[in-house]
Amino acid sequence: MSLYYLQKLIYQLNRDEHVRQRYEMDFEELLADYPLDDEEKKALREPDIGLLYVMGVNGQL
Repeated sequence: MSLYYLQKLIYQLNRDEHVRQRYEMDFEELLADYPLDDEEKKALREPDIGLLYVMGVNGQL
């Protein structure tokens, strides 16, 4: 699990306009830029807030 990169992506989605634009244009390409495992990617795609919480993602992000 790569909690640091998972949280970094969520943080950047909330604060960086360029990252948000990439999210809207091609989310899969954006995900490829972060070393996330399949479960983390699945939790972001759905989005599964409960799973993200269980993984340890800070709820304030």
